[in-house]
Amino acid sequence: RQAAWGNVKNEYEKDEEGNWVKKKTKEELESKSENNLVEGEVNSSSKLSEATFDDSSKTAEVTIIREGWSLNYTDGKQRFYSPKAIQNVSELLNSSKKMYMNHSKTPNRDMKEWTATCTESWLVEDSGKKVAKAKIDFTDNPNTNWLYETAKRHPSEVGLSIDGRGELKVGKIAGKDAAIVESVTSLSLVGYRDWE
Repeated sequence: RQAAWGNVKNEYEKDEEGNWVKKKTKEELESKSENNLVEGEVNSSSKLSEATFDDSSKTAEVTIIREGWSLNYTDGKQRFYSPKAIQNVSELLNSSKKMYMNHSKTPNRDMKEWTATCTESWLVEDSGKKVAKAKIDFTDNPNTNWLYETAKRHPSEVGLSIDGRGELKVGKIAGKDAAIVESVTSLSLVGYRDWE
C-alpha cells in the first residue's frame, strides 16, 4: 500500500484548489521553457489608500492591482505585471469572489474569516497604464464586521492581497531584470492583510 501511495505522489500533485492533478513531465516543462514562459504563483498587495467608502451600502471601490512593478519577487527578480495580466485579474474578479482575512494555503476557508465579496471589477487607465478596480461589499459577519470601519479610518494600514497562478517569463523592463507576469490564469485568494 505504501509503495502504491508513493507512486501516486511521484506522478500527481495538488493544485491550488487542493485537487490531485498529474505532474508535468520533464519534456512538457522544457517545451514551456523554450517559449520562455513558466507557470507559477502570482501575488500582489495594495493599500486601501485610494478606496472610496459608501456607509449607506457598506461597500467600497478599491484598486486591486496596477500595471507595472510589484513589491513581490520571483527568483530574486522583481515582478512586473503586464497589461494583459491586469485585464485577466479584472475578468477573474467578475465571477464574484469571496474575500477573506489574511493569507492561507487552505483552499476551503472558514466562513468566520469571510470579510467581503467582490461584486464587480473593471479596468481604468491611469497615466497610460491599466488598473484593475473593484466594488466590494463588506459582510455583516460578527467576526469581521469591524474591518469596514477600520479600513475606512486607517486605509494606509490595511491592504488587499491577491494570490493565484499565472504565466511568467524572465526579461528586462527599462533595462532592469524582471519576472514579467504575462497572464493571470486563476485566483485562489483575494483577501485583507495588515500593511506593515
